[in-house]
Amino acid sequence: MGMTVSSSGKRGYKLYFGPTTTHIPRDDMMKILRTEDHYRFCQEYQDKYTACGDDLDKIAEVTKELQLRALRDYGYTQDDAIVALNNMRFNYENDDEVRNLAVYHRTDICFNWKGLRPRKTAPNAKIYDLKGNQTTVYDMFINSGKESMVLVAGSIT
Repeated sequence: MGMTVSSSGKRGYKLYFGPTTTHIPRDDMMKILRTEDHYRFCQEYQDKYTACGDDLDKIAEVTKELQLRALRDYGYTQDDAIVALNNMRFNYENDDEVRNLAVYHRTDICFNWKGLRPRKTAPNAKIYDLKGNQTTVYDMFINSGKESMVLVAGSIT
């Protein structure tokens, strides 16, 4: 799930765009995105996400439920309204005010990453090794005894 499904407004590294007859005006889109953000972080939906465990299909269902709820709050009940919401990042690609309301855009480093570049020092972030032990980037590198290291990271949310 996460950044590879339409609910995030992306498919892989490309912006998602699905066919829809529903148009959501900018002012309504901003309200819907604020409401979606509220629902996403409220206790009710955090509990629902927690109950999903690592089941990506269930996580996708909870995300769709809260997006549909936010749409209904503003009168968008058409079957394809969720497609219009998921098209937001494509339709408002150059509108930072709208895009930054969406949690997926705010936290998507493939579009927003300005920090780490070749020959720059990586942040000493907390990470987990393949056995689930917590460590830091620096400690993992130092303890590896290698001159270089490839770090692969991802998210399931």
